[in-house]
Amino acid sequence: MSLDATADADGRRLPHNAGLPRGSNRSVIRGPLMERLDHLAAISVIQAPPGYGKSTLASMWARHRAAAGDAVAWIVATPELNIPGAFAQAVLDRLAPTEHLPSPSASFRAIDALIEANAIERLVIVVDNAGQVTDDALVAELVDLVDRSPVVHLALASRVKHPLAAVAARRHLDLTSVTADDLALSGAELGFLADAWHSSLGASDLQQILTLCGGWPELCVRILAESAAGALRTTSAESYLREVVLPNLAAGGLLEVSLSLSLAAVVEPWHFTALHRRPTLHPRDLRSTMTPPAARSSDRLRLEGYLTVLPGSNASWAFAMLLRHVLFDVMTHHRRDDAAAVQRIFAETGYEQGGNLSRVLEHARAGKHWGLLSLLWSKHAMTIVARHLRAARFAYSDPPRTSTGTEPVLALAAAVVRIASSGRERASQVERVYTEVGPALQARDHRNAGVDTYLTARTAVMADQRLRGQLTQAARTGEEIAAELERRGRAGERADPSRIAAFYHHWAVTSILGSGLAEGIAHSIRAYETADVPDGELIAALAAGHLAVLHTFVGSPAEAERWLELSRATRVAGHPFERLASYPVAIVDAYLATMRLEPEPARRLLDDPNALSIEMWPFAALAITAYSQLFEEPQVSLARLEHLRFVRQRDLVDDHTATRVLDRCTVDTLMAMGEVNRAERMMLDIAAQYSVDRPGAAAHQTSPADLAWLRVSYAQLFLITGDHARAQRLATAALWAPDVVVRDRTDVLMIKAAASWRLGEREKAIDAFRQSVVLSEQIGSVHAFLIVAEGDLRALAADIEFSLPRAVEEHLAARGGIFPLEASFIALSPRELDVLQRMQDHRTVAEIGRSLHLSVNTVKKHLAAINAKLGVHDRRAALAQAKRLGLLDSVDDDAAGAATRRADASGAASR
Repeated sequence: MSLDATADADGRRLPHNAGLPRGSNRSVIRGPLMERLDHLAAISVIQAPPGYGKSTLASMWARHRAAAGDAVAWIVATPELNIPGAFAQAVLDRLAPTEHLPSPSASFRAIDALIEANAIERLVIVVDNAGQVTDDALVAELVDLVDRSPVVHLALASRVKHPLAAVAARRHLDLTSVTADDLALSGAELGFLADAWHSSLGASDLQQILTLCGGWPELCVRILAESAAGALRTTSAESYLREVVLPNLAAGGLLEVSLSLSLAAVVEPWHFTALHRRPTLHPRDLRSTMTPPAARSSDRLRLEGYLTVLPGSNASWAFAMLLRHVLFDVMTHHRRDDAAAVQRIFAETGYEQGGNLSRVLEHARAGKHWGLLSLLWSKHAMTIVARHLRAARFAYSDPPRTSTGTEPVLALAAAVVRIASSGRERASQVERVYTEVGPALQARDHRNAGVDTYLTARTAVMADQRLRGQLTQAARTGEEIAAELERRGRAGERADPSRIAAFYHHWAVTSILGSGLAEGIAHSIRAYETADVPDGELIAALAAGHLAVLHTFVGSPAEAERWLELSRATRVAGHPFERLASYPVAIVDAYLATMRLEPEPARRLLDDPNALSIEMWPFAALAITAYSQLFEEPQVSLARLEHLRFVRQRDLVDDHTATRVLDRCTVDTLMAMGEVNRAERMMLDIAAQYSVDRPGAAAHQTSPADLAWLRVSYAQLFLITGDHARAQRLATAALWAPDVVVRDRTDVLMIKAAASWRLGEREKAIDAFRQSVVLSEQIGSVHAFLIVAEGDLRALAADIEFSLPRAVEEHLAARGGIFPLEASFIALSPRELDVLQRMQDHRTVAEIGRSLHLSVNTVKKHLAAINAKLGVHDRRAALAQAKRLGLLDSVDDDAAGAATRRADASGAASR
């Protein structure tokens, strides 16, 4: 057997090498891949889906080897060649067309004989369309040939994972693999193709093509040929996928699994698991008509190059974007029921196996799995908001009413996600979340729900009750939740720590606003400790911030500073609700700075429109009022407080923190204005609300001195009005009261010192002054130095040779103290009060006189005295001032004006 050959310039014989395919000047030169194949392993496998240029690379390399002097047999496999004899005959035909095998049984030995007879140094057999070479006997013959003959090298170009590679691996033969990842075009290679096709597309267009196609050569070329600059067209590429690739997937039994996996933008191991088993979480929801494909199908998608591994990951894959688009379109438009069922299977499997939460959320919403979405929010709300907001926007936006009717937690999730996504996490918006969904959650019985769902729903109910001013009811709800958690805990049912932390946070706020400061501190500590879990940072920051606020206002600076640092150290940067966590810190900074006479932090708080809309607004109001008393006119502070009383009237119910704070701030501001009558009347009215009628006993009349939060203000009132003995007595009693906080005790000591000094009781004055100075230094506040008359302050300081802080000296020189040096009560005689009262009810002076059995002149004298004491000039102003000072229970301004005009007219007529 002889091999036809020609001679080169040196006289060497060259193989015939018949049938090699021609090259193209539009082909990309794949230098690195050619070098890899030039390693000349015993077997080389080029495996990729259709359109990846396997045949192009194989033919290019075949021509390259032929040019290097190798004998090359180019075989395009067909079903007819899938037997040993026919395949061997094809090889010999390419090398020696005149030779024919005498029988199939001796075929591969004939190849050996041909090699030996012609002294072939290297024989390269290149098989295109090698997926047709599947016969076990043929595969075995090929491996045997390569194994026994070192000069033979076999290269296969195949769309599928070829069985020959597995046999070669078992025989430990040298194997080179080229995959779809290797064949995918790079940016530079796509640029070369664009130049070869004389394309006008720019760099951004080419990059977009790479993104769409994943470097799939055939798709890239079709888009290049069809598109113009700035207008990419994918019609031809999509047609190729539908007409060539999808049928190829179907032929290989891979279409069903591909359609299912196209529902996932990123494929993870649990997606494969989901297709091979049916989860049992909600089996009634899973009525797919699709048969779960065999495990090997999903493996083949990866091995055959349809799914490519994502950069930086060993366990995440994706289809080329354009291929996924075509598969997804088929699945969602032609097999909608199947698509919904598969989405639910994906969602449940991902949840059970701890899959990426964003993808689980997306599958659950696409499959309308409302129960799972509700459960995910109940268990992972903190994580969803902190890390998966983009997926949450898709999953929870605008749930249908039917879903929120059966799963009301979805309404809560939708509202929170909407606010978190807006970039304007206003506290008032967060509050509306709970008031929107609270009634629906209240109407449902969640005792039979899972512990996380129960905890989420009932915590929202508690928040809704609190925001509606029903603090007593909210506190009871908190106690019920705590008892239920303890019961379930004993039964082994544990809630997610982040949900527990959120519950304790809301319970703490409920206690704080309900005047249970001790309980609020305890619950806040529990919230902070429980929030030490991934994505619990927001609750931890809020809890630490609230603890800093509470310790600041009771006068525990060391504890306040510790919690303040913990709040600042908690990383919430980038969290959608990070601004909410900043408010407690801002309140503390503002108040402490104001107490040191540093106004800037308080000004920033005052300039923030949301500062008084957070639930902890009473403490912001305290800080802002302290600033106003020191650095603004008191009338400005009073106007601000009256506005706040109007807009937050829902919170001003019963004996709660908000009511106490606003009343205390208002009383102190009135005294700063010198309005001592109004201040006294307000305190007496407040105390009257605490008076208790006891059956069979005289009613107990409560005094402002009986209320811990009003004692300082009441003592201050009598210090200002010159009743030093009473001021001293009230201050002394307050010092011994256990419920007076340290910050108030500092002020009470200063009031006692000033009152005692005015009474000539030097030792008591100096002792109280020293104690006030020590406490002021401990809590870092100079407030106490500014609540007494400057003369008394300087006299006390001089007596013990104490130098006032420089900031105090400068403030006294610029603005003086907070309260007036002295003020007097406006006192009307009983008869003047009678006349004042009649002014509301009668038209003329004569009528007032007749009702009181007084002459007209006597009534006029009383009216003149009333006007003088009230500092007014007519009856209308007198009635308004009397009402403002609390001298009259109620006055109708319009009626008063009419009475004044009638009385004035009557007086003019009589004259």
